[in-house]
Amino acid sequence: MTLRTVTLLALIFVPVLQGCGVVFAPFSYAEARSSNANYVFRGTVVDPAGKPIEGVVAVKSSERRLWDALSGTASHHNEDFMRVDGDFIMTVRGSNLSVTFSKNGYRDAVYNFSAAANQEISTTMGTWKNAPDFAVLLIPVNARDAYLAHHSASIAYEHFPMTDMISLPNLLSDGASGDVVYRNKDATDATVIPDGTLYAIMDSAPPKAINQFGQIDPAELDIPNSVTLRIAGPDTGFIRMNTRPGLHPMLVSTQAPESGYESDLTLTRERLKEMRLAQGNAIGAANEYFYFRVGDRFGKGVFSWTSRSGKPHFTYDLYLQRRPATGDLTTFNYKQS
Repeated sequence: MTLRTVTLLALIFVPVLQGCGVVFAPFSYAEARSSNANYVFRGTVVDPAGKPIEGVVAVKSSERRLWDALSGTASHHNEDFMRVDGDFIMTVRGSNLSVTFSKNGYRDAVYNFSAAANQEISTTMGTWKNAPDFAVLLIPVNARDAYLAHHSASIAYEHFPMTDMISLPNLLSDGASGDVVYRNKDATDATVIPDGTLYAIMDSAPPKAINQFGQIDPAELDIPNSVTLRIAGPDTGFIRMNTRPGLHPMLVSTQAPESGYESDLTLTRERLKEMRLAQGNAIGAANEYFYFRVGDRFGKGVFSWTSRSGKPHFTYDLYLQRRPATGDLTTFNYKQS
């Protein structure tokens, strides 16, 4: 072997010996690539009335994991600023993305994405599924809430039909006129339920078989066939709220409808299954939102269902007008206090 041949071999092997990253390039590059995701965030910036807002500043803060032969995998931070006039579309690749929308006179709105769940949008109030008609809600800094009575209750239905119920008239007095929660009432006996009482009844029929072998979907175990909410007495009822991605129902439900209330609000097995499978902080999928009426007052609430130790467990979060003859149900500070 000539001296020239030896020198050439040495030149070939030196980069491998000096830059060990070259040897592991396929693994490091694949790791860096898999930790990133493509984000497409589009929608409209609106006020609580649904009117598009112009002159909004959006700050895109992203992390992207990149690889090179000498230093291996490293995170690179990038910030980008853009003006938004109503509609917007953003396309970013990275491991994490945070977008903050700001405008003088309004509270900042922050939305977070991660490569692990790049189709979900995380906020301080919970998570949303990403959608092309997403609404970014900006709330005025001086927004004030209506004068409402508020009560949250967790009610176990292990011994249904014997269960707990909520007295809406006593909620108005913060319990001064009597117990807000009636304990151990028979939900199937209307004669023991005072007017203005919110309660639920269950259809406990078992799930249907999913095939000819009689197998049952495990996700349907311990789920009632249906749950129906009712309010005892005349002039009562419910209206189910619709949910648009980005608009939390408790923030945009500022005015109660005057009519259209139904006596029952029923959640089917399919809806309960959806609520069960959803993450607890999934704003739309895990909760049911509704307006309600009791006599000359209006209110709104959230109903959540879960299973604890194989037993159904209900949670209510209720707001009720203290004064009649007004439909104002503003709760802009929902979950802020």
